[in-house]
Amino acid sequence: MLRGKYNIPAENCVTHAQVSVNPDNMRIGYHTDWGTGFPFQEIGLQDNYQIPNPALYLFGFDYDPAYVNSTGPNLWKGLTLAEERRRESAAERGVTMDQYRKILQQRYKDAQSALQGLSTNEGK
Repeated sequence: MLRGKYNIPAENCVTHAQVSVNPDNMRIGYHTDWGTGFPFQEIGLQDNYQIPNPALYLFGFDYDPAYVNSTGPNLWKGLTLAEERRRESAAERGVTMDQYRKILQQRYKDAQSALQGLSTNEGK
């Protein structure tokens, strides 16, 4: 309904579990919609859990065993693909996975600070 009303492309639609992160521990799944049962095809969306999770490969977020155990195999493919992408990027840069994860996490913190600065400036 919302996609039709606002002409939102399917690739711009994500579920809560895909964008819910905890900046305090840098893990995904802070809140989850238990997306394993989300009816992607029935509402005309690509199953975004089958693509790499951007929080992992762009910003260095991680996840814990509790998240994996509670979500099920439908979400695991995107996690695996994101890890592969992050591993390839670390290798291209000649750094370890831990070093690269820290670089990505700093990227997130810098972006978050910049956004907070913008919202502070808008209030003036």
